[in-house]
Amino acid sequence: GRPRMGYATSLQVTLASNIANLLLIPTIGGVVIRVAVALQFGASLFKALFATAMDRVMTLAALSILCAIFLPALSNFLGEESLEDISIFIALSLLVVFIVLPVTALVILPKLPEKFISKANICSGVRYLTLLFNNNTLLLKVLIISLLGQMCFFLAVYSIAISAGINLTFLQMMIVLPAIAFISSTPLSFGGWGV
Repeated sequence: GRPRMGYATSLQVTLASNIANLLLIPTIGGVVIRVAVALQFGASLFKALFATAMDRVMTLAALSILCAIFLPALSNFLGEESLEDISIFIALSLLVVFIVLPVTALVILPKLPEKFISKANICSGVRYLTLLFNNNTLLLKVLIISLLGQMCFFLAVYSIAISAGINLTFLQMMIVLPAIAFISSTPLSFGGWGV
């Protein structure tokens, strides 16, 4: 029900959050920027937090799916322990994204006592999640857009690698890039360095 953000503003928000993710702890830096801009556009604090969290969840879902697709090829380069670790990490991420979050949004949150969700801000965030998880078409569109966004990122990395004279095929890059992006997007270090 609020005015929509235009393309130029969306681009500024995305660039600012990407810079924040590089300079600060990943995910957290971008979340702070996106929430701040959403508040400027009149969104409630909780709706901004919930929407930004869902953006991060869809990114995690896209990276998890891409990792799962390319995991068999990646297994040729990993030791058994590393392969087991990343497989568990992918499985847990997929479990959270596709089971825990929808059950929480559709079953648990609506049944909470009113005293927990009676504040208008919290209600707007819960309503946002409920509407999103009840609309399978919209959810699928958001997931597809997240997948396409990640693929564009990987194509950009591939283009840079080719222009730098690195002789790798796109498939070879895709074997490792989703796993690297997936692991480095966890908020454990500054800009993903060291992970």
